[in-house]
Amino acid sequence: MNNLPYFVVGTRTLFHQFECEFDFTDKALRFHPPGSVACGAVDASDLVAIPLGTHPTGLRTVQCALNGGAPFPGIVDMGSFFSVVNWIAANSGACGVSPDSPGVAESAMKAVGIDGRAMNMATAAFTLDVLGAEGEETSLKSEYKGQCCVGDLPAFASLGAETSACMSVGLDVIGRGRTILDVKNDRVYLTPGDAPGGMWSEEEGYGGGKTGGVA
Repeated sequence: MNNLPYFVVGTRTLFHQFECEFDFTDKALRFHPPGSVACGAVDASDLVAIPLGTHPTGLRTVQCALNGGAPFPGIVDMGSFFSVVNWIAANSGACGVSPDSPGVAESAMKAVGIDGRAMNMATAAFTLDVLGAEGEETSLKSEYKGQCCVGDLPAFASLGAETSACMSVGLDVIGRGRTILDVKNDRVYLTPGDAPGGMWSEEEGYGGGKTGGVA
């Protein structure tokens, strides 16, 4: 299947029946039988294995950290070109970013809420880590540096994240090189954030957009 950036993510059934390989370099989507990564039929040696959690709503999550701070959940959102951090996450720990902080700028990106209304996003510079399982090798993370969109999306409130750190993790993070989604075994395999050939460069950063989510 070609033209991946325009592919509308399908049903839960497909994700549970196959190990889905999104090849953003070749603009191809490949469905592999379960166990393909484990037996080596699909090479994931150049990818970072990230555990998938499950939000109470059924959406899938990964653990994220900004600027080396405490982990918090990020909703895997393959329906959005851009990632968005809420203001609680942006202002927490080592970040300390608020709307009036130096370096925070209004973004050209607009997010569309579930009510159809557009809202303006801000941007700020962060180092984002998508984290591996606790207790596994410390290098098990994928790191991204650059500008990220910040805003309190209406979807965050519907996910119960009005008072806690949260973000949506979009294609600017997921859509680099290859991504393998293994929902059955609660794993997503990501191309490292510093690998060449990503959808966006560090100067362009990551962040923004309309939220959807992977269930």
